[in-house]
Amino acid sequence: MWIVPVLMIKNEEKYIYMVVHNLAKAGFPDIFIGDTGSTDDTLSEVARAASAEPWPNIIIVNYGPQDGAGLTDVRRDMCKFSKNRGYEWVFQVDGDELYYSLGAQVVLARRMPAGKKLGFTKFVSVELAEDGSLWVMDDWFSRACVYSSSMGWHGDYPFDVQDAFDEPNTFYYYDVPPELDVPVHGFHLHRLQRSGKDADVMARNGKRLQYAMQNQEHKRVTMIGGLK
Repeated sequence: MWIVPVLMIKNEEKYIYMVVHNLAKAGFPDIFIGDTGSTDDTLSEVARAASAEPWPNIIIVNYGPQDGAGLTDVRRDMCKFSKNRGYEWVFQVDGDELYYSLGAQVVLARRMPAGKKLGFTKFVSVELAEDGSLWVMDDWFSRACVYSSSMGWHGDYPFDVQDAFDEPNTFYYYDVPPELDVPVHGFHLHRLQRSGKDADVMARNGKRLQYAMQNQEHKRVTMIGGLK
């Protein structure tokens, strides 16, 4: 196989079972998970997903708690591990990114064309409010998630922008499988009220500004069940 999912996670017990389960259903032979100091039931949920069916090889490495520079080292190590196992490309998935199994399968089934460096899937954000209700954002976004296992990572988390982002002619956008009958490959699941620490992360402040400029509204939804 040419590509492997890599997940760098911490305290993702709420969604990680569904995330791993749907990646496994997509047919990837390996899934590489790097835990950076979870203190909840994240790893138990990963183990539960791994034992649900005769799934592929789910490899878990416990890196322990990391600072910003350490998270960059973890990202580098996960790429190196993938390359050493013969994977030319990695499929980056976060612990709160829930793909339809068919949405992930389209990544596995379609190699990156010659000359392309970054692969994008299509996501929509679904946010969890304090009262437990779920809200879906009005617009969709492209998620940069497929890149070479040789890509260098530098700078402290959330990482410096890679050179590949300066070359839009090298971008490749995966089509959404028509069988899904939805316009996205999956969902970004997170809290409506984020941690106060988010204010310290410039990239997230920029994301907030981008959303504000789009005059975005929220619509109340229920959790999507029975993902294909």
